[in-house]
Amino acid sequence: MWDSKVSDWDIVDRTPYKKDVLKQLAEACRRHDLKLFFYHSHLDWHHPEYFPVGQTGRNSGRPESGDFDEYLDDMDAQLTELLGGDYGDVAGVWFDGWWDQQSKRFEDTRDASVRDTRINWRLEQTYALIHRLQPAALVGNNHHIAPFAGEDFQMFERDLPGQNKGGHSSDAVIGDLPLETCDTINGAWGYNAGDKGHKSVEQLVTYLVRSAGMNANLLLNVGPKPDGTIDDVSAERLRGMGEWLEQYGETIYGTRGGPVAAQEWGVTTKKPGVVYVHILKKPEADADGWTHLSGAGKLAARLLKVLSTGVEVPSRIGAGDDLFVRLPKTDAATIDLVLMATEAEGLSVEAYVEILIIFCLILLNGFFSGAELAILTAKRNRLEQASEEGSTGAKAALSLLGDTNRFLSAVQIGITGVGTLAAAYGGANLVREFSDWLSLTPGTFAARYSQVIALATITGSIAFGSLVIGELVPKRLALAYSETLAKFVSLPMLLLSYVATPFIAVLGFVTNAVLRVFRVKDGGEALVTLDDIAHLVETGREQGVLRLAEEDILLEALQLRTRRVRDIMRPRVDIDAVDVETPVDEIIGVVAMSGFSRLPVYEGSTDNILGFVYNKDVLQQMHLKRSIEIRKILRKPLFIPESLTLERLLVAFQAERTQLAIVLDEFGGTRGMVTFEDVLEELVGEIHDEHRHDDEQLVVQRNDHSWLVDGRIGMHELLEQLPEKTSLGAEVSSVNTVSGLVMAVLESVPSVGDQAVCGDVTIEIVDMDGPRIDRLLITLSPPPDSEAPAAP
Repeated sequence: MWDSKVSDWDIVDRTPYKKDVLKQLAEACRRHDLKLFFYHSHLDWHHPEYFPVGQTGRNSGRPESGDFDEYLDDMDAQLTELLGGDYGDVAGVWFDGWWDQQSKRFEDTRDASVRDTRINWRLEQTYALIHRLQPAALVGNNHHIAPFAGEDFQMFERDLPGQNKGGHSSDAVIGDLPLETCDTINGAWGYNAGDKGHKSVEQLVTYLVRSAGMNANLLLNVGPKPDGTIDDVSAERLRGMGEWLEQYGETIYGTRGGPVAAQEWGVTTKKPGVVYVHILKKPEADADGWTHLSGAGKLAARLLKVLSTGVEVPSRIGAGDDLFVRLPKTDAATIDLVLMATEAEGLSVEAYVEILIIFCLILLNGFFSGAELAILTAKRNRLEQASEEGSTGAKAALSLLGDTNRFLSAVQIGITGVGTLAAAYGGANLVREFSDWLSLTPGTFAARYSQVIALATITGSIAFGSLVIGELVPKRLALAYSETLAKFVSLPMLLLSYVATPFIAVLGFVTNAVLRVFRVKDGGEALVTLDDIAHLVETGREQGVLRLAEEDILLEALQLRTRRVRDIMRPRVDIDAVDVETPVDEIIGVVAMSGFSRLPVYEGSTDNILGFVYNKDVLQQMHLKRSIEIRKILRKPLFIPESLTLERLLVAFQAERTQLAIVLDEFGGTRGMVTFEDVLEELVGEIHDEHRHDDEQLVVQRNDHSWLVDGRIGMHELLEQLPEKTSLGAEVSSVNTVSGLVMAVLESVPSVGDQAVCGDVTIEIVDMDGPRIDRLLITLSPPPDSEAPAAP
């Protein structure tokens, strides 16, 4: 029935149809979310190695010889095609037994898959192959004897479990596996146009109910016609079964065999908290109207009701294990009078104990959640003060804060332990008893889905209680009274951390091992990030703790580690410096006119800075009327790379006790100069002294939302003046000033009037100082849509 590569004796190679029927069936099952089982026969009358040939092969002229192991190898190869090929998930394999191989009985042995003493079917190997290829597949074999290892359910052909009315199960022994009974809707396993022996709806429903009551699944065979349709009689019977199941399906689906063994009058099925009594053959009532139900004495303590109407059924215990009931009148069309037997008592002691345990677990979870937040948010200085005053709880809290990894591990062990206990306990009794209570209203939606509703309600209630009592309330209290609660909970948490030391050590070892496998370095992320600190500063300003100027200074200080010297230095061309060979009178003049307190001194060119001279040193020599020798009063310069961060620059200034540094490029040449004042201006903004005038302002915003800027302005300073999220293009990362940005975009010697489009802005050169760009005009580029011409 499939395109086998093991043999060409298949539907594709040997029939005009030429199509893989099983592939079509598998695809249809997937589309409709149906489970796919394969019927597979151990018997084969075509394979030349199938020997002994069996009773159907006798007198056929086939040779009386063969290698049966080779035949079994081919069968396993075909199973591999079916289960490991293109057919997807297979729910099970249904073998049809060895009915052809009955030339010898097997009383002398039942060892490992022997049916005929001449044949070993190698079931252990075949079953292992199936479970390896399809681990979830169920294996069953219609061999009519006790189950073998590897089989997942036991089947009975045309018989209920333990019966032998069909004559096939004389040797059957009921094992511990799930049970299945199989039968046909008519008299044959396939379609027979002349078959008039269709079972009635009553017979089919009775067979279904008795199967369920005997703890078995019913496999009902319906043979289709050659065109794939179901004949009218079979369809009518199936619709009749469906109508009955529409009303009574809850007594069959999801049930197991009930507490009363199968009787002539009927069977029982059960779900958690409820027993369904199926009276299939109603006994005659006595003169007082009592009907005798043999073997049903176990139901005497339960409340009996008719499932379809909810009418209560009186009952009394009889002799032995019998029950007497007063049944309502039924008509001849009633196939199965179904009673529902439930426990009518209130909550049991077990249920109240469950409620208490669950509540305690929720409180314990709340303790751990609150303890974690209280200790972590408590102010250390207040705990230290309380510890100095003799508070044992404060000392314990400080001890826990001294090793937060250990503390958090202990908290997690506590929370996980509580969660595990809650999951293991789960309120099973509460769910069962609530489901029983819902089932007391037969025929309603709540009764039909009582188990689902009860599970959802109890689980939801536990989850709600855990969120409110076990999480939200403790954490709100911890935030409001962090120090007080920290002192209260720290002692038991410290004790837990000591008790859980072995577990913490194991967890740490395993965690580190897993991290090493994934090549993750130990340490992880910092508990507090720069963004956290910045947010805290902003919150402090919003709450009035900090002033606006203080906020600006603190936020700028956080950026010192990311900004480089190249961003704030004075470029080489703007450095006021003198050659060491310059006459002293000229040097004194430069010192006097520069307005700076220090003056770099070079020899030959500014790439060879010797040091710098202090104005006060020159004035001191003049006051003492000494001859001024520049080389002798030079101060040693501090040389730094342009990539140095401002944070490290401050450290260097402090270490070298200087406030001026010469910036070098990658080739060792002079790139510029930076002073302590330049760094200070990054924190507090521009500092104007008597030598800097307002007309030297680097950025002027005009009324038309454009900006007139100095060519020397740094990129980060410019971005602070422009609207938020303004882009200056990709070249911005490789330059330091706006002049450098324009030259990088133009890629030519600039001149007045040149324009450069840089990201979201257009920059125009408005003034040049020789070859250097002096002033520029920056305007925001219009959106692309605004440049489109108007429609005619």
